[in-house]
Amino acid sequence: LASTMIQSVSRMFIFRCLYVRKLESTVLIQSAFRRFTACLEVHTLRSNHCATIVQLYWRRFIAQKYFQINLFIAFWCQRVYRGSIGRAAFLRMKRQRKSVLIQSCWRMYTSRNIFQTKRHLACSLQLLVRSFMARKALKELR
Repeated sequence: LASTMIQSVSRMFIFRCLYVRKLESTVLIQSAFRRFTACLEVHTLRSNHCATIVQLYWRRFIAQKYFQINLFIAFWCQRVYRGSIGRAAFLRMKRQRKSVLIQSCWRMYTSRNIFQTKRHLACSLQLLVRSFMARKALKELR
């Protein structure tokens, strides 16, 4: 009985020591594995961070390109629109100038016609008066 008790206690002590050693080994292996996985995760995060930075600059470059293209298109549309407005104003001025020129030519034509008819009438009147005076002078001489 006592010998079995001693054997039981000694076996319990040996197995408890083995159990504690296995438990410590298990914790050590788990901590080493967790450390390894954490290092891998940090490495992937760092490489992903670098990739994220590259993506950031690439997206910024693309966004700036699209913005410059849109800006160019907007300026081009404004230039075309303003040009069409300017051309329309120029055509209105040109039409107005042409209408003023037509009106000026018409006034000149009518004024010239009136002047020529008055001049013709004045010459005719002078001719009548001179011929009357010449006939009167001829009668006096006879």
